[in-house]
Amino acid sequence: MTWRTVVLTNDSKISLRLNHLVVKTDNVVTIPLNEIGQLVIENPNIVMTGHLLNALSEHKITTIICNEKHLPFSHLNLIYGHFRQARIIKRQIEWSPERKDTLWQHIIKHKINNQKEVLTNFFHSQFGNFDEYIAQVELSDNTNREGHAAKVYFNQLFGMDFIRGEDNPINWALNYG
Repeated sequence: MTWRTVVLTNDSKISLRLNHLVVKTDNVVTIPLNEIGQLVIENPNIVMTGHLLNALSEHKITTIICNEKHLPFSHLNLIYGHFRQARIIKRQIEWSPERKDTLWQHIIKHKINNQKEVLTNFFHSQFGNFDEYIAQVELSDNTNREGHAAKVYFNQLFGMDFIRGEDNPINWALNYG
């Protein structure tokens, strides 16, 4: 049963032994692979074996490798995954542009609504302008209601001086998710 998320932050060597992830730092920790759902390698100074990479893929463990800024940079994927996954992806690629645009419109509307809900629950106040943004979302979000709503959302959450692209701990946390 996969239930653990393992996050590696310290310099270490990771390897495979008897179907266990072995993490060697100042001490040695072993974790059964069948308990791991996700592995996040946050430190670029972690050394790993090829056997472990193959075992992670074989056990379908989502593996994310971060860069020096601790941001997700790479994702380990199976070449030969489940046959249904490839079929679904192929169907999605073949969707008409209209269907893709409509789906994108729905996604953006839900995203803006979720932002409104967070603000309403956090500040216990009503934010009616988000309803306007939702109503204004066009196909493909050509008018960029998503971007405008995001600016208002982040300013409400973090203050008017907050800039989404700056290099600071708040943005690091937002980018990581």
